[in-house]
Amino acid sequence: MLRIVALIILFMGMTFTVVTNIAARHGGGKGVNPIAVIGNGVKDMLNGADDIAPEISNALSRAELNIPKIGKKATTGLAMAMEDLSGADFSGQNKEKAIFASALATNAIFVNTLLDGATFEGAAAQNANLKKARLSNANLNAALFPGADFSDADLSQSVARAADFTGANFAKADLSYAKLSASSGASAIFTSAYAVGAIFTDAQLPGAKFSGAELTGARFWGADLS
Repeated sequence: MLRIVALIILFMGMTFTVVTNIAARHGGGKGVNPIAVIGNGVKDMLNGADDIAPEISNALSRAELNIPKIGKKATTGLAMAMEDLSGADFSGQNKEKAIFASALATNAIFVNTLLDGATFEGAAAQNANLKKARLSNANLNAALFPGADFSDADLSQSVARAADFTGANFAKADLSYAKLSASSGASAIFTSAYAVGAIFTDAQLPGAKFSGAELTGARFWGADLS
C-alpha cells in the first residue's frame, strides 16, 4: 500500500517539478533534477514507514490480548437445556440455578438435589423423582411433570404457570407462595402439603387431594376442584 502511495506522490511531484523547472528556465533561474528530489523524498518516507511498521504491529498485538474472544462461553456444568436427560441420576448434587429448559428428563432422578433457582421451563419430565429436592424460586413454567414425585420437596416461591402435574405427588411438600396459575393437576396429591399463600388461580385440579394441607391465604379463583 505504501509503495502505491509513493508512486502516486512521485508522479505528482515530477509533474509539479517539471512545471516549476520550465518556469524557472524562462525566468533565467536554475532548474532542479525532479527524479533526484522526489527519489530522496520517497526513500526517506519508506525508511520511516519501515521503522514505524513494527511498532504498529506490536501495538495491535498488545491490543488483541485485551480483546475478549467472542463466541466462547465458560463451561459451568449447569447448562443442560434441550438435552436428553432421561433416566439421569442427579441425586444429592448441587444444581442451583441450573438450566433444564426444554430438556427431556423422563424418569430422571433428583432426590435431595439442590435446585434452587433452577429453570425447567418447557421441560418434559414424566415420572421424574424429585423427592426432598430443593426447588425454591425455581421456574417450572409450561413444564410437563405428570406422575412426578415432589413429596417432601421445597417448592417455596417457585413459578409453575401452565405446568402439567397430572397425578403428581406433592405430599408434605412446601408450596408456600408458589404460583401454579392455569396449571393442570388432575388427581394430584397435596396431602399434608404446606401451601400458605400459594396461587392456584384457574388451575385444573379435578380429583386432587388436599387433606391435611395448610392452605392459609391460598388462592383458588377460577380453579376446578371437582
